[in-house]
Amino acid sequence: MIIFFYGEDDYRLKSAVKKLKEKFISASLGDTNLSIIDGKTAEYNNINRQIMAMPFLSKTRLVIIENLISSGNKLVQEKVGEMLAKVPNTTVLLFTESKPDKRTALYKKLIKAEKVQEFLFLDEGKIKSWIKREVENRGGTIEADAVQMLFEYVGNDLWRLTNEIDKLTAYGSPLTAEKVELLVKSQVESDIFK
Repeated sequence: MIIFFYGEDDYRLKSAVKKLKEKFISASLGDTNLSIIDGKTAEYNNINRQIMAMPFLSKTRLVIIENLISSGNKLVQEKVGEMLAKVPNTTVLLFTESKPDKRTALYKKLIKAEKVQEFLFLDEGKIKSWIKREVENRGGTIEADAVQMLFEYVGNDLWRLTNEIDKLTAYGSPLTAEKVELLVKSQVESDIFK
């Protein structure tokens, strides 16, 4: 099975990869059958060896190749592209890219993979729903005006939003606009002189 996760929203991309890894590790013998390869520095022989290896005391192994398309190494990309048809049934092969070059041959092959998911930045409405859901996941509640203010202060940076939500929920629930104003520094203030 070949999976391709890509997109500029690296928070949701990394979260999806983390969930897949956790699911695989819990179903397998820990991380024995897990390989993570940095595509920017990897050589083809190492990639080939990891993909073709048989799983140890398990039905499958998971091989994650990160940022191979953006590595700029056309020779390795070409060889990996040719090898995709030979991936054994015992290997789940996951490619991740934050900003892939859509003109490459490898990208054009991966976009036709069995499972492809693009992670685009969320729009304002989805971010506000995400904020509310994240606060509830941490056992807190948040008022609508606090959601609006948090969005205005932080924007669509899910990494920073996660940190701010952690800080706010640690301070105490329910989260109000006053607490957001007290604890969250507005990004607008730091960008005002640009």
